[in-house]
Amino acid sequence: MNSHSRFSAVIGALVFSLVFSFSVMAADDTVDAATALNMVQNGQAVLVDIRRPSEWASTGIPAPAKPITMHSEQFFDEILALSKANPGKRIALICAGGVRSAAMQSKLSELGLTSVIDVTEGVLGNGGKPGWLARGLPVKTYGQ
Repeated sequence: MNSHSRFSAVIGALVFSLVFSFSVMAADDTVDAATALNMVQNGQAVLVDIRRPSEWASTGIPAPAKPITMHSEQFFDEILALSKANPGKRIALICAGGVRSAAMQSKLSELGLTSVIDVTEGVLGNGGKPGWLARGLPVKTYGQ
């Protein structure tokens, strides 16, 4: 096998892996905002707003959410502690539009914390998905 063929095989394997991983994550590890709220209300999940404090101050945070910014040096430790304090519950991450929460869900899964799910539309919405605020879901002022 020449170097071009090896390169093509590696790229093909990586693409397959990414597509397979995304489809698995999309099926099992993502929810919309309304579903996340329902899961919290039914005792199935804990919601964590991972945005910056300035974003919390600007828009408020989802009422049932715990504000734990992903920018904190203690972020991973805090999420792990939250998971241990809530056995049997999923940890639902929400950000502004779903990009950061997806990245953090993936990273936490890589680190072995597989109970984490991504609230794909976030607080503000994205790609035609309305988001927490536009759905009229409960919000509280940051600091309350």
